[in-house]
Amino acid sequence: IAFRSAIGVNPNDAMSYANLGVVYINQDDFESAVKSFKQALDIDNDLNSIRFDYAYVLQKTNRNPEAVEQYKKFIEKYPDNVQAYIALVELYEKTDNDIEAIDLLTQAIKNYPDNNVFKLTLARLHQNNSDFNDALKYYNDILSVDKTNLVAWYNVGIINTAVGKYQEAQQIYSNLLKVDEKELEKNKIFISDIKKDLYENQIKMAQNYLDVNEPKKAKAIFNKLLQEVDDDYRIYLGLADSCFALKMNTYAKNFYEQALDLDTQNPEILARYAHVLYELKDYDLSLAILDKLIDVNPQDDKSYYNKALINYDKKEFNLARIDLLNAIVINSKNADSYYLLGMVYEALEKPKEAISAFEKFLENSTDETLKNKIESKTKALYDGMKK
Repeated sequence: IAFRSAIGVNPNDAMSYANLGVVYINQDDFESAVKSFKQALDIDNDLNSIRFDYAYVLQKTNRNPEAVEQYKKFIEKYPDNVQAYIALVELYEKTDNDIEAIDLLTQAIKNYPDNNVFKLTLARLHQNNSDFNDALKYYNDILSVDKTNLVAWYNVGIINTAVGKYQEAQQIYSNLLKVDEKELEKNKIFISDIKKDLYENQIKMAQNYLDVNEPKKAKAIFNKLLQEVDDDYRIYLGLADSCFALKMNTYAKNFYEQALDLDTQNPEILARYAHVLYELKDYDLSLAILDKLIDVNPQDDKSYYNKALINYDKKEFNLARIDLLNAIVINSKNADSYYLLGMVYEALEKPKEAISAFEKFLENSTDETLKNKIESKTKALYDGMKK
């Protein structure tokens, strides 16, 4: 009432409208606050000190483009106000405009090179956009002057996992787990999250050992993890792959079965298990697993192709032909299916159909060496039909 009286006495007083806007903010009446701040600026457009509050209520009423402009004008007049930069960055993020946020903070850091709040925020933005090198640049810059910055350390650990530096990440996570829990929580870092990230890092480290053909190291990590967790199919799948690589085939099959017990319809487990069974020439079980895989994903042409490979090896050529025709219906560009279909028709002594399949292979293949061989084979089939 006092403010309304003041405005009634002096309707040209911009500060009266501005103060009324603050009252409306305290009452959560943001629409009225927007009107009051607008009236204040209409009277005095140089009253830049209110633009931060004006931007805030514009944002609260979903007028984001207008809010951005008010934050910009406020920062232009008050470039030392850290809160304004952060508010504008958060608004940019909310509206999926990370590029603008990154540009704003990059310029802010040029003006204020010692501001770690800006650096942490910019590093996080780069990290969220998978620009890990740029993120590390700012995190490391912070750590060069503040080796106790827990937020920077934690995020460096996360990035190290993402880029495959698993040993470095493990060391960081282990060090963080030694820090007082209350100190971590002050920085919004939680023990449960660190333990989860450390666990995922170990899973990825073990999987990487498999990728670089070091199954003993992978197996050691997976075995250690199994002592802590017994309901993650990835551990059993990793142990199965490790054992198969080490020619411990019985163990491998048992671990694949345990992985499937935990997730019976997981296409990754089914595909890997079927492949291993094929390599071990356990054809019947491999076919049964592939049928389960087809039930899970009927549009996966590779499963039909793999069934055809097995049936071809078993000399069940008609079954192989049916599998390949199913695969081709799903994916008519897979050269391998046409190649194997040609071989099947040859085995069935159907040269005309074999030629047709091989010609389709030639249309779709990029393997020049094999194409040359098939061209010769096709010519020989033509010649044979003329006799």
